[in-house]
Amino acid sequence: MEMQIKKQFQDTCKVQTKQYKALKNHQLEVTPKSEHKTILKSLKDEQTRKLAILAEQYEQSINEMMASQALRLDEAQEAECQALRLQLQQEMELLNAYQSKIKMQTEAQHERELQKLEQRVSLRRAHLEQKIEEELAALQKERSERIKFLLERQEREIETFDMESLRMGFGNLVTLEYPKEDYR
Repeated sequence: MEMQIKKQFQDTCKVQTKQYKALKNHQLEVTPKSEHKTILKSLKDEQTRKLAILAEQYEQSINEMMASQALRLDEAQEAECQALRLQLQQEMELLNAYQSKIKMQTEAQHERELQKLEQRVSLRRAHLEQKIEEELAALQKERSERIKFLLERQEREIETFDMESLRMGFGNLVTLEYPKEDYR
């Protein structure tokens, strides 16, 4: 009977694990990615709670069976029962240790990925800022060259106008000089 109860417990644990995986996959598909961490934590907590309840029920079933057969058990059977309890306790401790290890690894992986993303964003931002500065410098240079070109053209046109004016006999007119600004 004890083996049958243990088998039922193991089968139930397997079913619970399959249901948890199916529920987890479904929840991850239907919820936004930003909520995945919270959902995974709550699902994991719920699974741990259900497994703990199953373990308690398993132990309770074993205890009830032992109580009903207590008069018929001999010392060898008592030792076997104690060994199974110890084994169950060890397996539960191993399960808890494994779950803790997986949780720590997952958190470490998440932290590494976050740092990688932050580094990529920082590099991309620096690159974009450099590109913006280069483009602003190029625009400023182009603007300065254009202003220089226009001032030179204006100066040539004034000289041409002055020569035409002298040739036509308007030599006594005063030419207004506009101050030249350095736009460089």
